[in-house]
Amino acid sequence: MSALSFQIEDGLSGRFALVTGGSRGIGRAVVERLAKAGMDVTFTYLGNEAAASAVVSENPGHQITAVKVDGRDSAAVNACVETLVERTGRIDVLVNNAGVIRDNLLPMLEDEDLKTV
Repeated sequence: MSALSFQIEDGLSGRFALVTGGSRGIGRAVVERLAKAGMDVTFTYLGNEAAASAVVSENPGHQITAVKVDGRDSAAVNACVETLVERTGRIDVLVNNAGVIRDNLLPMLEDEDLKTV
């Protein structure tokens, strides 16, 4: 079995990306690949500040910014986007990676769980 990989085209230098849920797992890998391709990457995280700081500190020489945002809070999301656009002038790439897991059968989920997911 071979590992999956993806290629990022050249020509991304000077472009701006926003990645939700970029502090670990797939999101972190996307943040790092986009940054290595020359993009200015801002990513959001919710709870693990140490993991978010590690993404930035372990990728010196790349423009990576971590922003704590609760993706369930539309006002916080809008403020994050507005701040990013004020700083960069635009968002060229958006990766909606953040997610929430509620591990239960559908009939067993509470209304609040369904709203969160």
